[in-house]
Amino acid sequence: MNMRLDRFLDAHPEWRGNVDLIIRPPSAAEVLEEWPDAAGGEVLAHVNTWTHFGVTRASIYMLSRRSGQSHRFAEMVAMQRPPRPDTDDVQMEGIPRVREQANEPYMRDVLARAKARGFTPPDDAIYHSGLARFPGDHEAFITPEMGRGYIRSLCERRGWGAVGDMEIAPREPERDPLESAPPMAEDLVQRTTATMVRRDPALKELSRAELRQRAIDKYGPSK
Repeated sequence: MNMRLDRFLDAHPEWRGNVDLIIRPPSAAEVLEEWPDAAGGEVLAHVNTWTHFGVTRASIYMLSRRSGQSHRFAEMVAMQRPPRPDTDDVQMEGIPRVREQANEPYMRDVLARAKARGFTPPDDAIYHSGLARFPGDHEAFITPEMGRGYIRSLCERRGWGAVGDMEIAPREPERDPLESAPPMAEDLVQRTTATMVRRDPALKELSRAELRQRAIDKYGPSK
């Protein structure tokens, strides 16, 4: 055993029975082999990240689990992240609001599409693109008051599954989600078809009716 390792173990005796984690840091596959419930965890994306302790995050995670800690606690230690209250405010902290993104091209387009359907998003809302059935979907704008309870009920109603902070089992939706979507204004349909043709000139070969239907199928029903 080399002198540097000896000094490390003298300073951190808790590692003495787990020298393998220091000499050969575990890979993501090795973490999962020993602790299958780590699947989907944040630590797996940082297994090769070295900490200022001189060991990897994966090594710290494995040591914590071998010491009897839960996945959640071990991941918190490995990521060197202090515990925080699991509230809606904490979960939404740091995510840009509509008012902070209003001048960005992407958000300008999203807001224009939402307003064309008769919905003006609140300034303090967050646009969750993962919940949008089409760009500007009013159900994808979430205010702090709505929180995760709204997201859960929305996913359950649509039959969508989720993993992570919320575990929701997927199911077949009771109806086509687009059936309940506000219709696209006719001017938006026209702008959308023009954009589609500009991006793919081959679409010029389609009839006006076929092109219009493609836009509606992709972005939602029309009025």
